[in-house]
Amino acid sequence: MSLTESMIRGLATAQSFERGEDYYHSGVVLGLSKRGNTLLAHVEGSSYEPYQVTVELSEHRVMEAYCTCPYDLGGYCKHIVAALLAYVREPDQVTERQPVTDLLADLDRDELLDLLAQLLSKQPRLVDWVETRLATQTAEVSTEGETTPRQRHTPIDPASFRKQAQYIMSSLNGMRPSEAYWHTGGMADEMQSLINQAEPFIQAGDGRNALLILEAVTQVYVDRWLEYDDSDGYLGDLFASFGQLFAEAILSADLSP
Repeated sequence: MSLTESMIRGLATAQSFERGEDYYHSGVVLGLSKRGNTLLAHVEGSSYEPYQVTVELSEHRVMEAYCTCPYDLGGYCKHIVAALLAYVREPDQVTERQPVTDLLADLDRDELLDLLAQLLSKQPRLVDWVETRLATQTAEVSTEGETTPRQRHTPIDPASFRKQAQYIMSSLNGMRPSEAYWHTGGMADEMQSLINQAEPFIQAGDGRNALLILEAVTQVYVDRWLEYDDSDGYLGDLFASFGQLFAEAILSADLSP
């Protein structure tokens, strides 16, 4: 069984599906391509720049879908619907692209490092993301092939986590308040992903490093969260996640009396 129009209809409200079908017939779905299980499209909308649609597919259904538009009223937006309808109705128009792993498979270590260095020089904000990821790589493979957490021997540098938090909390700067309102949920999700990077340290019993992450991110969050319209409660609800992770980190830390 493959993806069908009835499945797409079930992923959106009746209005979004109807609008998405209108968008599809208008020919605003551009550059439809598929890389592995990831469907990519540009869909023209009310903004000057086309919205970017990303859909993660499995063999039988849509796993996740994202759009850069501000829609947040339940179900998938009209741009995602339009892209999916184009994918189902015009499979010959979908450009098949190499999965990223295949794309990089033939590069040696030096070539990969050079490519990564070029990327980071053009996207300097990604440097902090890379640094935080490297700091949280706390898993090692056991002799049975299973991953087990290990403790770091040195404390992490919380500066990269602080910079990541500042970047996320500043991501809505320049938007009109009415536009920023629709993006607060996404900002909360990004902050959740950032503080979740304390979890591997907690699982390894390394509460001290987990606390360094949580303290750095929380300081930025507490200072900035009231700047935004949180009428839907996304930003306020995040404090429950902060509290739980703080409690677990404190309990797993080797603290003196």
